[in-house]
Amino acid sequence: MAYYDPLTDLPNRRLLESLLKREIASVQRYDYETVIIMLDIDDFKQINDAYGHPVGDSILIQLADLLKNNVRESDTVARLGGEEFIILMPHTSVEEGYLLAERIRKIIMENSFTVGAATLRITSSFGVSSLRDINGQSLEDYYFFADKALYLAKQRGKNRVEKHVT
Repeated sequence: MAYYDPLTDLPNRRLLESLLKREIASVQRYDYETVIIMLDIDDFKQINDAYGHPVGDSILIQLADLLKNNVRESDTVARLGGEEFIILMPHTSVEEGYLLAERIRKIIMENSFTVGAATLRITSSFGVSSLRDINGQSLEDYYFFADKALYLAKQRGKNRVEKHVT
């Protein structure tokens, strides 16, 4: 079974779910906060349509590296699929997760992604939620609130960070 995304070499959804199950059990047992940050590249389909999938793939690889270089060693950056990524941050409050997401959002916005002769700028939207505040029945329940906050960021104009607060 493959546990890493072949394009970005990040943990894939399967490995993330395994890590998330362990983290949920730990959060419930020891009562600490863990944050999930879900992020999505804004208008990524337009990049693929205008420049082709190889350019889009290169941007995904560069973004994966950028994310890995801007989180703690104890955090997990994973690719959910497409242009969606997750950052799992143990022992982190929603406010701390929000601040990290905002810092990464600015870095992405200010960064130039170079692919061959093309230099592109992208933006991303983020949703932040805490595992401790969610009494989920399934893994999808834990994704739901981060995804809901991400959707709100997109709805409010993209290139934003929103947090789910219970």
